[in-house]
Amino acid sequence: MVDESNVSIYTPIISLYRDKTISDFKVFPVPAKTIINIAMIATAANVSKVVTIWDHNGQIVRRLKFNTISGFNLFTIPVTGFSPGVYILQNGDKVTSFIKL
Repeated sequence: MVDESNVSIYTPIISLYRDKTISDFKVFPVPAKTIINIAMIATAANVSKVVTIWDHNGQIVRRLKFNTISGFNLFTIPVTGFSPGVYILQNGDKVTSFIKL
């Protein structure tokens, strides 16, 4: 990077992480009323995954731990206690959002 005074600044990359244990990741239905389903394809069995859900204020509303099987996995999460709004869901390096009605 070069600043306004034409001085070069270099910042080393500390680390990059890409979760290769999940090859596909989907959340449905969107919008949700009572539940959301998380579908994922796992490349290995017995991999512990942590799913974190944040509300629009950045507050964690739920954190769940799942163990995968090799191949297709489907997990159901009740959202009846969630207030209506937009939520962010993270699973490793995979991030998506869903709407709760």
